[in-house]
Amino acid sequence: MSNSKYVDATSAIQVICCVYKQPSLLDEDGKYFFTEDDFTNDFHRVMFGAILNLHQMGSKNLSVKVIEDYLQGHPKSLAVYKTGNGAAWLKEQEQHAELASFDYYYSRLKKFTLLRENDRFGLSPKWIYDPDQIFDTKKREEQEKYLDSLSLKDIANLIEDGVTKIRRTYIDNSLDESQKIGESIFELIEEFEQIPESGPPMYGQY
Repeated sequence: MSNSKYVDATSAIQVICCVYKQPSLLDEDGKYFFTEDDFTNDFHRVMFGAILNLHQMGSKNLSVKVIEDYLQGHPKSLAVYKTGNGAAWLKEQEQHAELASFDYYYSRLKKFTLLRENDRFGLSPKWIYDPDQIFDTKKREEQEKYLDSLSLKDIANLIEDGVTKIRRTYIDNSLDESQKIGESIFELIEEFEQIPESGPPMYGQY
C-alpha cells in the first residue's frame, strides 16, 4: 500500500467500476494503458487486475460470480477481495459508474500516478499540485483547475524543464566557466615561445 499523498481515490474507483460495467473500454488499443502503480492499495489492484485479466482471457460480460470464480485460483487476491467485501463493493460502486466521464477519470488517475512516482523518486511536484492544500478552499480550487487544464505530457514537460533549469544553473554553468579558462591557451603558449619566463632552478635532472 502506498503512503503517498498524491492519490485520487475517486478516479481509481470510477476507472475500476467503468471497466467492470463496460469491459470493451479496454479494447481501445493505444488510447488507455495501465500499470500496477496506477492503483495505490491492494484492494483496488486486485479488483482491477481481475477485471483486466478476465477480459484478456475473453470474458465479455463480467459479474460478481465470474470474478469470484477467477479469484478462487488466486488465494492471496481472494483474501484481499473478501476482506474488502468485494461483492458488496462492486454492486454498490457499479451504480455510480460515470461511463460518459471515463476519459476524465482516466486522465486524473494517470496524472496522479505521474505526480506520485516523481515524488517517490525525490522530485517533489508540490509546486504543481499540493495535496496538503486542504484548508484554503480558494487555493484548493485553483490548483484543481490548474491540474485539470494540464495534459499528462504537460506535467511531464514541466517537471523535465524544472530539472533542466536546475542543471543549467548549477552544473552546466560551472562547466562553461571551466572551459573559458582554457580559451586563450594557444595564445599563451605562443607568447611563452616568443618571451620565455624564467623561475627558480629545480633540483635534479629537471
